[in-house]
Amino acid sequence: MLRNIAIATSRKARAALGEGADVARARTVEAVSKLEKVFQARVAHAIGKLGVPSPRDVRALSRKVAELQRSVDQLRRTRA
Repeated sequence: MLRNIAIATSRKARAALGEGADVARARTVEAVSKLEKVFQARVAHAIGKLGVPSPRDVRALSRKVAELQRSVDQLRRTRA
């Protein structure tokens, strides 16, 4: 009888510890995620201050270059 009570108490304690560990793990993941976002924002800001184009800028410039290439190709065909 006493053994059964001890086993049941042990199981409850393990379950409580497991739940606590899950909560701690979730909070840690959330905190790390927030830190990563802050770090990425700061790095992006610093890179921007240095004049390095952002991925968005590079994509926009690539589109413009493609448009200009099409225009040049079209002009070459009309003059040929």
